Amino acid sequence: MAPIIEVSYEVKKDLDESGTPSNPKPPYGFKKGFTYVPSIQLYVEKESQLEENWYKSHKILSEKKLRILRPLEFVIFLDHVERFDEKIFSNITRVRKQWRVEWLDAYFVKDKSGFYALTKKRTNKKKLISTLMEDQIVSFNSLLRNPTLQGLPRSDIEKPTTKEDKLNYIHPENNKVVGFEKHSDGKIILHCSLDPGRDVFWARGCFSLEPEKTERNLKRYELKKFINYMLIHELFQKGKTEFSQLVPSNITPAT
Repeated sequence: MAPIIEVSYEVKKDLDESGTPSNPKPPYGFKKGFTYVPSIQLYVEKESQLEENWYKSHKILSEKKLRILRPLEFVIFLDHVERFDEKIFSNITRVRKQWRVEWLDAYFVKDKSGFYALTKKRTNKKKLISTLMEDQIVSFNSLLRNPTLQGLPRSDIEKPTTKEDKLNYIHPENNKVVGFEKHSDGKIILHCSLDPGRDVFWARGCFSLEPEKTERNLKRYELKKFINYMLIHELFQKGKTEFSQLVPSNITPAT
């Protein structure tokens, strides 16, 4: 039987809200050249910059009081601009004359207990759970709507339904990092085995006026997905009905 999860009214209210208003407005102090993602209270550069390796990109952005987006933040950012800023979304995903890759803040390591993602300049370590660990062509929309807690494709991610929905996924390897690629032939790749010291790519800076609120909202996002998974698991255990009758077709349990 799944464990009972007790949450306060305030937390439940936060979980019930989408976190993104239908007509999002940036707070006072909005910075030129950045777009604002209200659900995680994060400012993100509209254009990627730099052409450096992963380590140098971290260093240069840090000197500017910026940092590289973590994969989960990048997925939430993409989901946001797809709905509210088509120009930015198209600039990231459209066909380019030149191949473009932008770094994301996740360094993968493997030990006897499994694979881990190191974020926050390798100071924060989280185990990869329910993560797809083989190269596959997967649904881009499914990644945006239902990523793992590290912002990667789930092991049960859907297959693409259209050509535009295709995302080429290259799974994590030990001592490698992740980048989002857009090729001139239209191919999109989430590449999790890039060399952090040898490869030279672009980076998109971000910052938060209140970093603790950004972290709290990310945790709420993770908690919401976990509660969704546990509730559905509980109903399955009781054998009440089939999954398709429990939830809308576009929602699946997330770990």
